[in-house]
Amino acid sequence: LEEGLDPGPVAAMAAIDIGPEDTAGLLHDRLAVLGAGLLREWLDAILDGSARFVPQAAGGVSYAAKISKAEALIDWGADAVALDRRIRAFNPWPVAETRLDGLQLRCWLARPLSTTGRVAPPGTVLATGPEGIDVQAGAGVLRLLRVQLAGRQQVAAGVFANGFSLAGKVLGA
Repeated sequence: LEEGLDPGPVAAMAAIDIGPEDTAGLLHDRLAVLGAGLLREWLDAILDGSARFVPQAAGGVSYAAKISKAEALIDWGADAVALDRRIRAFNPWPVAETRLDGLQLRCWLARPLSTTGRVAPPGTVLATGPEGIDVQAGAGVLRLLRVQLAGRQQVAAGVFANGFSLAGKVLGA
């Protein structure tokens, strides 16, 4: 046993690309399959002692604090790309959220439409349509694709928008 943050030697490593639409949940599932494959490939060599272990590079070690639900609150002042990444990182837990007329609105999936410019205060709903809900970010526009109002099922944002007059409303206020 070695003291530290998982400092022991490794028998195998693999890398995986993170796609532009991957969520934390999807990445978790892909990594589980990859890890199971590595274990299947190396288990016999590990058990019979023939596996060659190499030390981990100390430079890549970092500690990530436990994520809290408070971190999932969307800051509309951030740019659209950062908001998209945050929403994907918090899917499926704790799920990014904002406020709509004082109610919790969970944001499950989004896509940045533009990365620069601002025509309204951050959080302002600029437009709604079948494709989703377009919201002004600190820089750029973020389209919400899947949302969930407190106590309701997750739905396509375009379907959700049909039941509300959202244009001009400010999310998070």
